[in-house]
Amino acid sequence: MNPGPRRVSEENALGPRLLGPSARYQEGLLTMNHTAEQQDVRERFVIALIEATYPLKQETVDPEVTQELLIEAADLLREHLQAELAELRQEQSD
Repeated sequence: MNPGPRRVSEENALGPRLLGPSARYQEGLLTMNHTAEQQDVRERFVIALIEATYPLKQETVDPEVTQELLIEAADLLREHLQAELAELRQEQSD
C-alpha cells in the first residue's frame, strides 16, 4: 500500500535543515541577505521542488540511481535558470 507523497513541513527533520538560516549554501554561493518575504518565496520553491521528487522516487527500482539522476537534473535546472537570468539581465540592459 502506497502512503502517498510525503510533505515537507516545519516539523519535518528535513525542513529546518534545508530551509532554516543555515540555508545559506554551505559552499558560500549565496551570500546576499534576503528579506523575510524573499526567504518565504525561496522556501516555497524548495518545498515544491522536494515534493516533486517524491513520486519519482516511488516509481523506481533502484533508489540510488534515481537519487543520482535527480541530483543531475537539479544541476541541469540550475544551469537553465542561470541562462534565463542572464538573458533577462541582457534584455534589461538593452
